[in-house]
Amino acid sequence: MMVRSFASSAGTVPMSLFLLAVALPPATAQVYKISDRNAIVTSAQTLAFDLMTYYDGNETGEIPGMLPGPPFDGLGDYYWYQAAGFWATFIDYWRVTGDDMYNDVVAQGLLHQVGENNDFAPANQTATLSNDDQCNWGVASMLAAESRFPSPAGAPEWLAVAQNVFERLAWRLDQEDGGECGGGLRWSIPPENAGYNYKPTTATGCFFNLAARLARHTGNEMYAKYADKSWDWMYNIGYIDNTTWSVYEGSHAELNCSDINRTTFSVDISSLTQGAAFMYNHTQSDAWRNRTSNLVDRFLADFVVEDNGAFFEVPCEGVVGRCTVEMLGFKGLAHRYLASSIQVAPFLRQEVLPALRASAQKAIDQCTGGVSERQCGFYWSRGRFISPDLDQTTGLSEQMNVLSAVSSLLIPAADAPAFQTSIDSTEGSGNGEEIGDDSNSDGNGEADNRTPGSGSGASFHGVNLFVVAGVLVVWGVMAWY
Repeated sequence: MMVRSFASSAGTVPMSLFLLAVALPPATAQVYKISDRNAIVTSAQTLAFDLMTYYDGNETGEIPGMLPGPPFDGLGDYYWYQAAGFWATFIDYWRVTGDDMYNDVVAQGLLHQVGENNDFAPANQTATLSNDDQCNWGVASMLAAESRFPSPAGAPEWLAVAQNVFERLAWRLDQEDGGECGGGLRWSIPPENAGYNYKPTTATGCFFNLAARLARHTGNEMYAKYADKSWDWMYNIGYIDNTTWSVYEGSHAELNCSDINRTTFSVDISSLTQGAAFMYNHTQSDAWRNRTSNLVDRFLADFVVEDNGAFFEVPCEGVVGRCTVEMLGFKGLAHRYLASSIQVAPFLRQEVLPALRASAQKAIDQCTGGVSERQCGFYWSRGRFISPDLDQTTGLSEQMNVLSAVSSLLIPAADAPAFQTSIDSTEGSGNGEEIGDDSNSDGNGEADNRTPGSGSGASFHGVNLFVVAGVLVVWGVMAWY
């Protein structure tokens, strides 16, 4: 899972760099435009080109699918799970622009990390694997299935891989019934890792998102039942505030989840919003419509700067250098999740699309850095480029955020996420009929083919202490997606 510590993993930010950033005047040139579709596509193409320059996994001697890292091994800034978001960003880019320039490298990256059992648990990650690591790679595969993203001949089907991931997670979730906290996924999978005793929203929330999307895609009510089960647990335990609709970070299993960390991040609430929107589309129920609307209202109230519209990562963005490398990527994910929500819950369009556009404008306004004079930073609301050097990162997440923000403007008008059809097949145990154990087995399941509308309606590497608004918070240092 994520390194949600406010202490920079690379040390403190040099004051000289901070003062330099503050003193820099805003650049006058701006190469990106979002005035119409053609402008958005052109801007997205340039942003995508620049983003791919950060990836070296397709070079000789490098590992396909991984970004430079992980930090705890001194190999780079980025954790294993973050690569899943990287590839998902390019899948969305392809589906809204039609530019297939990167499709081969995207498919190679995803498939190289799929693991020996087609469930995103490769042998070199299992010792440190967390539930949200595996889940979010599964979500990337789910997006590929919904988008009809092409895969090489002989490769496992994207849907089958997503189903395999679901089954592993569902089995673990079922093991928590009647135990500590009465449910919910743990952070770490190996019990010997310290994160095993933490139950973060992002683990159960990601599972909810995956289950909801599988329910809509396949029409199989088993997935909907698991979406209901995971939602109900988060709501009843208090991770989803029953009054304000804020989404909180998590709590400790050994304390029976009584110590809920009330820090909120844009990625958690936007992921739940997307899942709720898919459940609304699947069920057409007022309950899911209301849940989706309430989450959106809360997001827009908490994570959008009132006077200029920029998305803002509340827990850390107010101080340059305070966000971790993972927090630096949350705003882009939020843009994509909310845009996708409009597709399956059109009643959100009037409220959400203007917010996405205003934030995207602020995002591109500050992309004036670097030798190219088009490098993007993180601090959109400040109206000027602030170098990623101040956050001691290479700037990959910052660039990915802006590509996501720009591309997201095209998502609502793109083809809706696909339903499963008779041409889909499932390889492996992902047939949606039963939940197996946690062994990595590849069965041969039949696809549950439905026509559209046939449904019923990271490993723990350390602990950090810090204070947020006077509250002592304990965070695990983990790697996910």
